[in-house]
Amino acid sequence: MLFNLFANAQNDLAFYQEQLAINEALYPPEDILSASSLVLFSVAEDVETSEWKEKLTELQVFFASQGIDAVAYVNVTSLYNIPGEATGVPQVLRAREIKNLILFHYQGEEKNMLIAMGPLSDQQNFWTKGDTFWIRVTSSLDPVFTELDTYFRTGARARTNLLVNDRPEFFQPQPENDRIILTAAPRIRPNYKVALKNWDLDFYLGFGAHKLLDNHLKAPEIYAAQWQARHDLFSSIALDTTNIVEFVEPELIDRELQRLSFDYELAALFGNHEQLSEFFKTDEPMPSFEGERLVFYMKSLGSNTIYLPKEWQPEKDWSDALSGLLDAFRTSLYPASSE
Repeated sequence: MLFNLFANAQNDLAFYQEQLAINEALYPPEDILSASSLVLFSVAEDVETSEWKEKLTELQVFFASQGIDAVAYVNVTSLYNIPGEATGVPQVLRAREIKNLILFHYQGEEKNMLIAMGPLSDQQNFWTKGDTFWIRVTSSLDPVFTELDTYFRTGARARTNLLVNDRPEFFQPQPENDRIILTAAPRIRPNYKVALKNWDLDFYLGFGAHKLLDNHLKAPEIYAAQWQARHDLFSSIALDTTNIVEFVEPELIDRELQRLSFDYELAALFGNHEQLSEFFKTDEPMPSFEGERLVFYMKSLGSNTIYLPKEWQPEKDWSDALSGLLDAFRTSLYPASSE
């Protein structure tokens, strides 16, 4: 049984190295005890929030006892909560002179987890292809803690970090919005233009922090197929000549869209209950749910107002979420069909 556990861990180690495009280092970074680190973590969707937060607290308590200054914890899903856009290291953290990156992937009790330590070498993707990380794959953190404790006691690393917090400090990027209006239909005229940002498939299939997402690590091929399906779903909307929705390049900001005579953007937000509730603050409370879900909405480019259908709710299925909004706003977005 021990041999099988070791073999599985070794297979998982090789898998993580391949999927994350990292090489294995013999030791943790030279300055791990004398410089700030950022923890980028990924959690399986079926793991309850209380469980994974308890695991991260366990991790942080050990870091604090050793002098590993993990100044911030960032859930990788929060970096991609606007489909089609990526957010690198949050701006508020860049002034903290973070030198190292700790990767953590947790799938639940009695399942293998990843912990890796390496350089924070890219502000957008967090690490660079081919970077070397000290990597361990294990079903329990105890042997990892024992190994690191033994190693750090040798004095091989300068220890200068002080006053380390024993509670994880979480950061998550949040999109800005001014106000929410619940309506049967936004005020759209037939001559208005609605932008839908195109999805660059190379962006999602290429290298980036999204490689640490649990869905990607569990099934990379299915993950790629899902992005292709979502791209096709968006394409079907933009290519429909009966509506006023048009594809635009994903990097265009609101001011540039206005310059191109667009009045609205058909956009989406993806996240857990806490994230979506924080963004969509309305008089109608959001139904409770576990995991991540999606909300499509209309944003006025002139007033930065968010329009949502009455009795709206987040959906797990992308097609349901998009068709629900289109059906609610059909007379506005499909002027030809209302004649």
